[in-house]
Amino acid sequence: MSAPGTILADGEQLPAEVGNGTVLTGFPTGTLKNAIETAGNLNLIQAVVQLTGTEFGVAPPKWPMPASINITNDGYKCGIAKLYGSTYLYVS
Repeated sequence: MSAPGTILADGEQLPAEVGNGTVLTGFPTGTLKNAIETAGNLNLIQAVVQLTGTEFGVAPPKWPMPASINITNDGYKCGIAKLYGSTYLYVS
């Protein structure tokens, strides 16, 4: 798996094997701000991460997606990940 602009929290280099779960950090910055601090500026309170990888044994046109995805910043709480179409996973 690779994710441009990210760093693996365990210090491993990308691309990396992520079958047992992985924590990405530093994308796009180490700290997301909240809506009050930014007057609701979405560019400062959200992150878009593009994940690229291969899951062996999955034939096209299927797109394997992570089972879950979470923000680990203190004070933030993730909703349940929702799949949109077959290639986008969204967490609010």
